[in-house]
Amino acid sequence: MEIKTQYSAANAVLSIPGEEEPDPQVVAEEKAIRRYFTRSGASWRRMLVSQPPPPLLGYFMLDLHSEWNQISTAMVEPSCEGGLRMGELYDMVQYHSGHHESNSMWFKVTRRELRLRFMFDLQERIHQGMVVKTNFVVEFKHIADYGMYPTEPKDVDAFDADFRCDDFRYIDVDTEIVFKEPF
Repeated sequence: MEIKTQYSAANAVLSIPGEEEPDPQVVAEEKAIRRYFTRSGASWRRMLVSQPPPPLLGYFMLDLHSEWNQISTAMVEPSCEGGLRMGELYDMVQYHSGHHESNSMWFKVTRRELRLRFMFDLQERIHQGMVVKTNFVVEFKHIADYGMYPTEPKDVDAFDADFRCDDFRYIDVDTEIVFKEPF
């Protein structure tokens, strides 16, 4: 027996209809196109992220999914001689996009010339300090936005099968907690 509440009508209006089944031909075409991108030896993976390439990659993790605000950082040396390559950056972003504990992971890649907005003043100060050392920072945000967004990806193995490159290399980043306080 369903109990009617004052919110029942609003929930019925705001409910999102079920997802339609995608056209199998479109799915197959998208998979074939993605395969060109993720195949072994794809030339884009060797491209430098910028000219001149940054000496280090600033790694910034903002964790808002627990009972505290926490910022962890690291400066990552590129594994290839000559600077940071697109493949290395892609592997890091693709991995974190699928392998996270919260229901969503947000990320942005920034360079020195960009004017950015930040959630917290402290976040901006730490971020800008990293930009001084290197002109390139990748920022990840674990955010507990349950109810606002569904958990993504729903199936990590399927996500990896679709988006992980054949030449994927896990980048182990040794971070340091630079800020932590209760939420």
